[in-house]
Amino acid sequence: MNDADSRPAAPAPPALFPAFLRLTGKRVLVVGAGPVAASKLKALLDAEADITVVAPLVHSDIEALPVTIHRRAFEIADLDGTWYVVAAAPPEINRAVSAAAAARHLFVNAVDDPPNASVYLGAIVKREDVILAISTSGRAPALAGLMREGLDRLLPADLNAWLRVADDERIRWKAAGIPMEARRPELLRALNAIYVGRAHHEGIVEPYVETALFAPSTPESGPSSTPESSRRGRVSLVGAGPGDPELLTARAHTRLAEADVVLYDALVSPAVLALASHARCLSVGKRHGRHSVSQETINRLLVRGVRRNQRLVRQSSCLR
Repeated sequence: MNDADSRPAAPAPPALFPAFLRLTGKRVLVVGAGPVAASKLKALLDAEADITVVAPLVHSDIEALPVTIHRRAFEIADLDGTWYVVAAAPPEINRAVSAAAAARHLFVNAVDDPPNASVYLGAIVKREDVILAISTSGRAPALAGLMREGLDRLLPADLNAWLRVADDERIRWKAAGIPMEARRPELLRALNAIYVGRAHHEGIVEPYVETALFAPSTPESGPSSTPESSRRGRVSLVGAGPGDPELLTARAHTRLAEADVVLYDALVSPAVLALASHARCLSVGKRHGRHSVSQETINRLLVRGVRRNQRLVRQSSCLR
């Protein structure tokens, strides 16, 4: 038996229900007024909460904030009229606050003190009106912070444009009676249209379009029942010929029918593209008055697809 086997099993994390609280104008009690408490106040002020701070000693950063301050020890009466409690004091005080709050059915965020907490705050990513929260059930706040940094880098810089598209689409869905299960694919198409248009005009492919282009196919839409994880990626270079599908080789027909992604030139005929009935297709060719997608970008798309075990076809009207 090795050392890892002899370690006691970690206690199971609590089962959590994720939610976002609307605290505008509602009284929030913060017990403790040191640097840790100060770090929690910005988010509460951003939520427009009515904040009361109770502590014998108050950090100078807190004194400058628009909050009510009582310089004394916590009293049970401090919970009167309170909707939410933050305990940022030593553990013995947090324990007393948590017990008193539980008797009144109030939730408590005990900062860095999981045993005395009934609320665990996640690491937050906020862009415009989009808020992402990551929780590790109180086990690893540093890991949640690293995940937050990663997600922050993945979000598009123009997320507000996404929100505007979503607003417009929601109005259209309601007017057209589009069911809930059909709305996500509709929204994805609307968002992709922003960047597909830009790709045609500017010769670029945005990373979010790449993500959508290489998203896993559903079992119903994919050309093959073989799981992507159990097959190897493949790139096929297929010439479109003069545009008549009947003049393509049998192997070209097969590769198009099996394709997950097709990157095609502007002069490839719709009849030929129709053979790739299950594929996601993106025009990367040149048209008069428009820039073409660079060869470097096309290569990157092909490599990315192969690494994700996709079957790709690069279809050209004239292979050289």
